[in-house]
Amino acid sequence: MVKKTGRWVGLAAAVLLAADALVTMRIRIHTGNVVLLALAAAAIAALLFPAAFAAGFRWLRARRGGRIALRVVCAAAAALVLLFATVSACMIGACCRTPDPQATVVVLGAGLRGEQPSRILHERLRAAAEYLLAHPQAACVVTGGQGADEAVSEASVMRRILVSYGIEESRIYAEEDSQSTYENLQNTAELIRRHGLCEKTAVVTQGFHQLRGQSFARQAGLTETGAVVAPTPLYQLLPYWIREFAGVCHMVLLGR
Repeated sequence: MVKKTGRWVGLAAAVLLAADALVTMRIRIHTGNVVLLALAAAAIAALLFPAAFAAGFRWLRARRGGRIALRVVCAAAAALVLLFATVSACMIGACCRTPDPQATVVVLGAGLRGEQPSRILHERLRAAAEYLLAHPQAACVVTGGQGADEAVSEASVMRRILVSYGIEESRIYAEEDSQSTYENLQNTAELIRRHGLCEKTAVVTQGFHQLRGQSFARQAGLTETGAVVAPTPLYQLLPYWIREFAGVCHMVLLGR
């Protein structure tokens, strides 16, 4: 009875994860929700057809090649879980870096819906506005170019929203040419130096994105960075966390 109950609980959890992936796919398809959907689908299949999976497992174990394949898969899975845990710990650690009170606030772009910010970007702008109102001496750089499916640049919308929150337009500098997080920070570093702004930075983005944002800032020569963490809608947290794990691995391997 306990085993059967556990199976149904696991099935319900897998269905919820699949639904979460599908909901976020309606907003944007990316690595995180694709991987989450694939894992959830595999779990659902295994829980609905346990006998078939058990038979397949026995068939593999009965053959030398199958046993080797199972060992390789298990070792790879264990290594991936360990890597995911290590990267996740680094991502959490990046959220705990307190910015200097004089730091230039750097708000990273995150896509538009027409001429309005996406939910993720809206949360970044709210967090930035709260921080800027509490630190009236700080300048702000909004960074984000115009995507292929966007009518205007992200930075222009971000500046407009911040002004509507009561931030003086003279404090806001716009970087409108970048198309990635790496370019966000490379171009922002040039803008900061060109205008003589403080090279200490407070990076405004979601917690899952802080590690890459701060790492790219340091690559661009902005060596003293801190975090202003914007909230993440709960249903988007796991898909984006998986996506960012892949992004961090890509950054480590290729440097961007």
